[in-house]
Amino acid sequence: MDSEPTSSRGFSPPTRDLEGEAMSRRIAWRLFGETSETVTIGRFRVCETLGQGGMGVVYAAEDEQLDRRVALKVIRPEVVAHAPGERGRLLREARALARLSHPNVVQVYEVGEHEEGVFIVMELVPGTTLAHWLVGGSRSLEDILRRFVEAAHGLEAAHRAGIVHRDFKPANALVGEDGRVRIVDFGLARGERLQAPASAPASGSVDWAAPAAVTTGSLAGTPAYMSPEQLSGAACDARSDQFSFCVALYEAVHGERPFTVEEMLERGRAGGGARALPHAAKMPRWLRRLLTTGLAYSPADRYPAMARLIAEIEAALGRRKRTRMFAVAGPAMIAAAVAGNQLRLGPPEVVGCPAPETALVGVWDPARRDALEAAFIALDAPFAAMARERVVKALDDYAGAWTRARADACESSVTPSEQARPRLERRVQCLERARDALGNLVEQLSAPDAGIAAEAEGLVAGLPDPQRCRLSLATAPAPRAAEVAALASRASVLEATKQGRDAVAVSELALQASRRIGDPGAEAESWLAMGRLRNRVLREPYLARRALHTAYDRAARAGRSDLLWQIWSELALVDGFELGDSSGGEMWLEHAYSTVVDAADPAVGATLQAVQAQLLDLQPGRAHEAVVLRRMVIRALEALHPADHPHLVVAREGLASSLGRADSPKERLALRQALCEELRSRYGAEHPWVARCELDLGIDAVEDQRYSEAVAPLEHARAVLSATYGRDSVRVATAELMLAETDRASESLERAERRARWAFAVYTRELPRGHPDRVAALLVLSDIYLASGDVARLLETSRELLRIHDEEQTTVEFDVPGVLTNIGECLCDLNRCHEALPYFARLTVLYSEVPDEEKVLRAFPALGIGRVHLASGSPALAIPFLEEALAIFDANPRARQGMDAAYALAAGRLAEALEQTRGDPRRVRALRRLADSLTEVPG
Repeated sequence: MDSEPTSSRGFSPPTRDLEGEAMSRRIAWRLFGETSETVTIGRFRVCETLGQGGMGVVYAAEDEQLDRRVALKVIRPEVVAHAPGERGRLLREARALARLSHPNVVQVYEVGEHEEGVFIVMELVPGTTLAHWLVGGSRSLEDILRRFVEAAHGLEAAHRAGIVHRDFKPANALVGEDGRVRIVDFGLARGERLQAPASAPASGSVDWAAPAAVTTGSLAGTPAYMSPEQLSGAACDARSDQFSFCVALYEAVHGERPFTVEEMLERGRAGGGARALPHAAKMPRWLRRLLTTGLAYSPADRYPAMARLIAEIEAALGRRKRTRMFAVAGPAMIAAAVAGNQLRLGPPEVVGCPAPETALVGVWDPARRDALEAAFIALDAPFAAMARERVVKALDDYAGAWTRARADACESSVTPSEQARPRLERRVQCLERARDALGNLVEQLSAPDAGIAAEAEGLVAGLPDPQRCRLSLATAPAPRAAEVAALASRASVLEATKQGRDAVAVSELALQASRRIGDPGAEAESWLAMGRLRNRVLREPYLARRALHTAYDRAARAGRSDLLWQIWSELALVDGFELGDSSGGEMWLEHAYSTVVDAADPAVGATLQAVQAQLLDLQPGRAHEAVVLRRMVIRALEALHPADHPHLVVAREGLASSLGRADSPKERLALRQALCEELRSRYGAEHPWVARCELDLGIDAVEDQRYSEAVAPLEHARAVLSATYGRDSVRVATAELMLAETDRASESLERAERRARWAFAVYTRELPRGHPDRVAALLVLSDIYLASGDVARLLETSRELLRIHDEEQTTVEFDVPGVLTNIGECLCDLNRCHEALPYFARLTVLYSEVPDEEKVLRAFPALGIGRVHLASGSPALAIPFLEEALAIFDANPRARQGMDAAYALAAGRLAEALEQTRGDPRRVRALRRLADSLTEVPG
């Protein structure tokens, strides 16, 4: 080789044969006694070559620090030097992979660079490649599908991390000695948001005869497995990996690829239309459908994400398993049914199918009804009697619907066709889960708790609909273990009563229990519950997102496709509503729509439309679209439920919120008032649902600055909510904070402070530090302290607001420059002006780019810095800043409205600085007259 380095240690370019060099050193030591220094890269000692390709060489190496064997991939220098920024891209991608931990992706331990090279340290997986595994023996379709679905999970995990493989093929998947498949060689990966360079070569310029992956130019990958867009040099995304995956799966099943590169190019020239797959008649119908979709020429015609493809394969594997089970158990079950028909005179009953009169014994029977009614009677609440009557009726109705659905399933099970058995099994499992949910909820409602009683009707409405168990679900969750189901029910009740911290703690117990008993489906449900709680109750979007991504991973592994739309719709709310990422929210919502098991289910459709409306609410100029969607949701629910159903109440509350954002306050007010009146006539004035409606009325009035109109509904709401949920509940604190706003508006500052401080204490105890309600309380307190002149407390609240903002503990947007101004001025007023300089300096940066109509704001940092220098005994340094502040105020008389105090302060402090530096006495007197005129009290 040319120009090899003479150093015996350190990083060697990958074009060197490191294994050969290590061997020659060992031979030289044995023959000639030369000192043997091992070949190392960093702390890794090279042992042997595992393989090499277009990107570089992979060695087995020893990690001398952690005493473990690793795979060490050394990137060829010509690859790194090929294009500007290639080194940085490789490092970024490798580091992104190092943050990705998934059982079906080879773990990247670390990445580094040394002497113009890049190396990646990875998990060393004993075993073979998927390509070698496929040709190493006779493989059944089920074995192939199980290997490929694991590979698909690995690709899906990478896609969630924003990484596209770009070169998936059986040779880039390892089958370990443990049988687990792991995806490897992301060396060609690009972040999916990156676009192909403008200089991407035309398809005709590619050397299709190249046997290995093409790694030069912007086109990269193995042509035989490439998607059409990759062949043409266009941008690739996760759907490109899907295409490559389906090529490999087709090849694994049929022993040949579905088409050649030349055929694909010709198809592109012909417009990329649909094309029948070879061997289509030999495939199961579901596999033909899956491959046809995954191999569609246009990415838009493929599955929106790998998750849908995974669900299809896992559903097929589940069907095959159930078919084998029924092949053994089916005849015995049928024989038992026939015997039962011969011996009984009543209606036929299949083994395991309870008679209607015994189906709900111990779940909802006279004894359980008596216990629940006794709990409601024991409550000292004015709404308890009516709540008991309505809840018992709702539970009776639900039990009747469940019994009818179970009887119908039993009749269908007497002589089911072989094709109908899997569907029947799913239906029975669905009904058993619904029965468990009913029993657990009844137990929760049988505790004498006013808060639970207040939410009881809504909780019953949230039980799974037995009629939906008739749907032909691709998968149906098996009944959960009793411990897990009871904990999940308890968490739901705590969520409804806004006890978020307790609800998360109970969900974590459910998660631990599901892990202990080995139920991945229940684990997925627990993660989903935690994600929903952290999003909707605790308002912790980043923790919610993490929980929901974990929920998706567990659900996909467990084959729980029924959970996917729920997970993705919640992610849409996290990203789109809480974090303000409208495009991200819309993407998750599209995934949710695409994975709904029964797209015709109106209840699910209404749920997704409500989520879409929430996303539209926050997008500029689109609140009117949200109003249209909310009305559609209400119409859909009216076709499903009676007028007094809790879901309709929630939908109308949502419509009122959208009307407010759509600048329709009068219509919002009319809708709120009508809703409150309906609830009042239905439940009585002292029911907490009426109080919550009145709370919303009061909040709307405060937001519209109709303070006098807000007082009566807020005071009544506070009294009812306090009696129901307890004095220290979050809902009561919200009413108290809104009343503090009305007091501040009427200048009853002492009472306003007392109310706001109490609300803040409740929020601090019950909610996370950056929760929007807690931040709102801090902002109200700041306004009160500013109005009352309580400088010390204003400084305390302003500093807490700034800490929350800087530590990224909230998604609330508030006036950070105003907070900085308050901190700086408070410090100066407290004779601690020397501490204020960093805050005014930061304010200067923030105000440096304000639009011209707001440039008067630039006077504040200049005034602040001038005050700091003056207080520090440097009047000469203060003068230029104070002059600047005064000039800005003078030049913007219209924009200066409400800033007379700051204008006067600038004039007075400049007069003081000029006097100390023996400036013009006439200017000093003029400035003092200006300051006095600005601070005079009229009359």
